[in-house]
Amino acid sequence: MFFYFIVLFIIALFLVIINPKNESNRWASAFLLFASLGGLADTIRSLVFPSLVIGNSSNLYIFLNVFQYILDFINQTLTPYGVLIFSIVYSEVFNKKWRSIFKVVLLLPVVMTLFTISDFPILKLNQLLLLYWVAPYYIISCFLLTFTFINENHPLKSKNKFITFIIIVPTILSILFFINIMRVYDPNFYFFPYVSVFIIFSLVTALFFSFRYGVLGMKVSIEKDHLNTTIKSVSSGTAILNHTLKNEIGKITLTTRNLKKSLKETNQDIDTYFNIINRASNHMQEMVDRIQDQMKDIQFKETENSMEELIVECLENLKSDLEKKEIKINVSLIKSIHFFCDRTHIKEVFNNILKNAIESMPIGGALTVVSYKTRKHIVVSIKDNGKGISSENLKYVLDPFFTTKNKRHNYGLGLSYCYNVMQQCGGSIELQSEENMGTEVKLMFPDKMIV
Repeated sequence: MFFYFIVLFIIALFLVIINPKNESNRWASAFLLFASLGGLADTIRSLVFPSLVIGNSSNLYIFLNVFQYILDFINQTLTPYGVLIFSIVYSEVFNKKWRSIFKVVLLLPVVMTLFTISDFPILKLNQLLLLYWVAPYYIISCFLLTFTFINENHPLKSKNKFITFIIIVPTILSILFFINIMRVYDPNFYFFPYVSVFIIFSLVTALFFSFRYGVLGMKVSIEKDHLNTTIKSVSSGTAILNHTLKNEIGKITLTTRNLKKSLKETNQDIDTYFNIINRASNHMQEMVDRIQDQMKDIQFKETENSMEELIVECLENLKSDLEKKEIKINVSLIKSIHFFCDRTHIKEVFNNILKNAIESMPIGGALTVVSYKTRKHIVVSIKDNGKGISSENLKYVLDPFFTTKNKRHNYGLGLSYCYNVMQQCGGSIELQSEENMGTEVKLMFPDKMIV
């Protein structure tokens, strides 16, 4: 049982450390912490008490006896509460106001259970009274976790929610049966050999899927935090570099002009050298301006826009590129969707992704642009049948300055800029790609943007 306590405690700690701002993670961490205390209480009873009795340490024995009862009370009452609140938050069925109400109201049975204890401070619980409210808590939790993955339309999110379902639901049901129900019939029933099978299953499944897909946002949040940190660091460094380069380029340009004016005689060779310096200075200035435009903080000026109109406009602007490569276009967009956005930035996002798709495709390629609704998003999918991206490069494509194109004309800031814009408007960007098969980019706009 001590091992059980250590493992659950470490997982609880890990969940809250990797993404403390995520409410689902915080509540998952909370209920795992409450659950782990049962293992600590059992360890005190089975390992610590025998040595204290032999040593005749009566005061310490009394203290630890009360302490293990407190741990047991927290474990048996706050674990089902934590599981239910986690399920409510994770399922996103209720809005923020209702979630806040539930957090208070659902705590009432825990408080009321405290008043049913007759032998205070021993805190011996009435298992039948406990079952009356713990059973509904666990059953509703299972229902919410089942409901949320069944009703999730987005394939990737549906997969993640199904993984969460198979990790949590079987173990919750085993706890309900082998601990809460069996204790009503036999207060001394030793549940651990049975429940441990389900706990081990959950831990192994969670470990496997956290490496492969991500569980409760673990993998995603690590990559996302890494990306946000990278962008922040690069933006800061780029601002300093841009400032320095602009100053030095200005000095070179001014000195060249003054030097050219001060020369009394000119010849063709000197003019050629001056022209080379001017062209180099202008190119450097253009490069610095482009990098600065992509990396600076994004300021939104939101207006009402038609999503269909923006996408069609971008396709019209790229018509010559599409015709040059004889690319077949398949467009299927939701009509009459208006949303509040910064027209300039969102158009630039569409342009960047469409250009990438066109550049990656051979002559006679196929481009598919589709928009559709999910429960919480409007999704714009841009899919090509180009050369695709290798699995090794796919994890870096959103990083600033990463590019597989000609580095002389591409600075690897396009997708990083798109990521920044989507984050700023509360949305997200997802990429799926297979080498030599093509790439699909999904832009997820939150429904709060819709008029």
